[in-house]
Amino acid sequence: AIIDASPGTNWDVIGEIQRSASVQCCRWSPEGRYLAVGGHDGMVAVVDIESRSIRTEIVRGPSGEDEDDKSGARQYRVRSICWSPEDGSFLAVGATDDKCALYETKSFELVQEMTRAGHVNCMDWCLSNTNSFLAMGGDDRTVAILKTG
Repeated sequence: AIIDASPGTNWDVIGEIQRSASVQCCRWSPEGRYLAVGGHDGMVAVVDIESRSIRTEIVRGPSGEDEDDKSGARQYRVRSICWSPEDGSFLAVGATDDKCALYETKSFELVQEMTRAGHVNCMDWCLSNTNSFLAMGGDDRTVAILKTG
């Protein structure tokens, strides 16, 4: 079995990643090398698991509606993260800015944004036999399904 969930089985904590704000979501890259961690402070940290070091951080921009962070700047809260399933070459980030932001993962540059009618709360990316699809759901009470490949 991949997971031993039998009664009395203990799971061992093998490490922890400290963040400066409440962690809202996390997602493994397809090959398991990186863990993307999204926070209440609008930050996404991409952590190299082997070295336990932060490879890069992505900041979602200022907002007029969310609470101030510790520096007094306004931030969007990151609610969902999803890696492209083929090779992890893209990272989708959903936040309280009502957008799904798509980053290319070699440079972590923003390549595209899609605006929704409410906060983007959850996402999942799937690879079928012939296409890939990104689903995103949120406060607008809908799930948008995008053909991405």
